[in-house]
Amino acid sequence: MHCSSIYVLAVTVAIVQAHMELSYPAPFRSRFNSKALAGTVDYSMTSPLKTDGSDFPCKGYHKDMQDKTGAGAPVATWSAGSEYSFTVVGGATHNGGSCQAALSYDNGASFKVIHSYIGECPIMTTGNFKFAVPADAKSGNAIFAWSWVNQVGNREYYMNCASVAITGSSSSKSPPKVPFSARPNLFAANIGNGCSTVEGKDTVYPDPGPDVTNKSAGSTASDTVHGNCGDVKSGDVLQETMPILSSRSDNSKDTYTLGTTVSNPPTSTSTSGAASDSSSPYSAMRASVNGECGGYQTCSGSEYGGCCSRYGYCGSSTEHCGEGCMGTFGMCGINGTVSRFRIRRPHFQLA
Repeated sequence: MHCSSIYVLAVTVAIVQAHMELSYPAPFRSRFNSKALAGTVDYSMTSPLKTDGSDFPCKGYHKDMQDKTGAGAPVATWSAGSEYSFTVVGGATHNGGSCQAALSYDNGASFKVIHSYIGECPIMTTGNFKFAVPADAKSGNAIFAWSWVNQVGNREYYMNCASVAITGSSSSKSPPKVPFSARPNLFAANIGNGCSTVEGKDTVYPDPGPDVTNKSAGSTASDTVHGNCGDVKSGDVLQETMPILSSRSDNSKDTYTLGTTVSNPPTSTSTSGAASDSSSPYSAMRASVNGECGGYQTCSGSEYGGCCSRYGYCGSSTEHCGEGCMGTFGMCGINGTVSRFRIRRPHFQLA
């Protein structure tokens, strides 16, 4: 009984101290996946891939695809040429970052990008992201992958994968401008592959592909990635409107519903706005009211504590203020000694 209690507590803590994870389509071995085999559920799906890349891709769970009627059976059916959305949930968004959606038809040996999201992905604790299945995506079972490079915090790479069925592919349809085979391969970094990303900036993918949602202004691929990360395309990425659907559990914040289009936040050019920015870099943020830090909330001035832990929670313990502490959203230091207090203007503002 005692051991069972400890196990339940450990699982609860793992879920509470969550980063972000894909919930729809339900990934292999996810708690959201009813097809996951007993005893195989991974309650740390929010954890990043290993820094040595040994569990790339899909945390190694792409192998479940071989069980076509069991753990690898499709959890969603999509029609080529149609629009859908995937859902990401969790507790620590790390000020967003950049994500990609991709498909693999060779059991995870390679992935082709079907949509890139640059900036504010994800910025809410629950977010639905629109994408279109390429019209020339072939019919059959495929692996859908969601990857995420967080903006703030340790340099990490997150990836969840799910089995999906693609239907409706037809040679009679008008061919897309960029055929599926010519789409870029999935971007990967911070996993010992010679490519790394810059902390504090939204990763601008060297080759994002033809379908892009850009919510990050002023950066280029050469500013945000280092090492052998692929060819940097001329002009990088054009600014676009974000076809994203997002919602948050905090009722005091904005809620976006199906069909809402959120445009790029305007940059204030007024004299008063400039004065406000120069005097208070945290003017667009507020002290955490629920113990979480990241996005709009900082631990500075919060009753929960002044340090923002690597898991995105405020506190004053060694775990909060020590290794992995995120100085962007509060103070960092052990035994009351502040060793780092870095303030960065958020790339968004409250309305």
